Amino acid sequence: MKNELLAIAKRSEEIFDDFSKEDAISEISVDEIRKQLVKYDFNEPKPLGEIIDDVQFALGKWNLQTNHPLHFGLFQPSITSSGVVADALVALYNPQMATWWFSPAANEIERHTLSFLKLKFGYDPDTTFASFTSGGSESNYTAVITALTHRFPEYRENGAHALEKQPIIYASQDAHDSMIRVAHQTGLGRNAVVRIPVDSERKMDMQKLKVQLQADKLQGREPFMIVATVGTTSYGIIDPVEEIIELNKTENLWLHVDAAWGGGFVISDEAKSYLKGIEQADSITWDPHKTLPIPTGAGFFLTKHREVMKQTFSVNASYVPDEIEGSVDSYKVSFSWSRRFTGLKIFMLLAESGSENLSKLLTHQVQMGNHFRKLLVDNGWTIVGSSPLPVICFTHSDHEQNIEKILQAVLDRKKVWLSKVDFNGQSVLRVCISSFKTEISHLEILMDELKTVMK
Repeated sequence: MKNELLAIAKRSEEIFDDFSKEDAISEISVDEIRKQLVKYDFNEPKPLGEIIDDVQFALGKWNLQTNHPLHFGLFQPSITSSGVVADALVALYNPQMATWWFSPAANEIERHTLSFLKLKFGYDPDTTFASFTSGGSESNYTAVITALTHRFPEYRENGAHALEKQPIIYASQDAHDSMIRVAHQTGLGRNAVVRIPVDSERKMDMQKLKVQLQADKLQGREPFMIVATVGTTSYGIIDPVEEIIELNKTENLWLHVDAAWGGGFVISDEAKSYLKGIEQADSITWDPHKTLPIPTGAGFFLTKHREVMKQTFSVNASYVPDEIEGSVDSYKVSFSWSRRFTGLKIFMLLAESGSENLSKLLTHQVQMGNHFRKLLVDNGWTIVGSSPLPVICFTHSDHEQNIEKILQAVLDRKKVWLSKVDFNGQSVLRVCISSFKTEISHLEILMDELKTVMK
């Protein structure tokens, strides 16, 4: 069995190398894709080998190649073979993570991995709580419902309608929209999320936060949570976490740090200083699959309030085996019941690479971001935003009205993939360096592509 899995790992690396030799963008045809699927009417069985050939052909031909070093996309890192093998092992053994008894080894592997990650975030592994989730949306949901239960004990049994005042969540205007959905899901309503304007660098404006807090109190509302973003999706911006902590000494709100992308940089010895203050948060969201070279489907939630997790999620299910001493059944302390063995891909990556090598990998991406900033300035481009992380937004004074045309011209050439965002009412180009394979030579190719379409 080990030899077969090692063969899968080797073949995966070969396929990844093949991706790098092709264009970053495939020729996409909706009609061709649908035509390929017509033969699958699901009435007659087909040989597994034929199905594998068809699926592999389709995914290889009609898929954005996120494993490509010239893919500068939306937090989709290149992956390594250990993640492929991990997901294969999970599918093979199919452990059920709801209770410790259903999958003792898998639960202990996750517990061991979570303890390591707690330390990286500056949390005491013995007094805090962490769990793997499906992704950032589930983690943010967990943060809000836990904070509600902590602040309003009556919420657990009677819901939002039992609360005398409207609970309020503060998040910057650039915070992830999952918070809007979470407010809807928890019964608070979407208007419970108050968007705080950002400053000229697109960080949460602290003065406007203070004014809004006082205004809401005067209007009879009850602020209970502040969400600080570490690495906004559009710009990679880090909100002023330490200033929010200082303000919160008098406000005593639940501080949640949404670090779905940026959180992983706590592993980088060079970049972790950018996340200063995160260790004082009441809770943290991080998506390992947005920062580390692993397949999609790995979220992470962390909180200092260990005791509140059981208060929030515990139920009694007589059909489930009793807990054993020293273990915790995850269905009693988290949103999910049946859950995939998410932690294995992270465990195997950490075990195979070692934290020092992962630190170097993430530091390399930060360095590539800094190098690209220099390339931009040297070639007459203007950088907007001030993220120290490897998301770079930029425009050109001679072509400010043509950014969308420039982007489309680059994409039409299919060598590289990048995107655009709105920055203070104007379209700008956006590059995110999330591949450990991206080197200076690839950044120079990107710059050459920009020069070519601007001639």
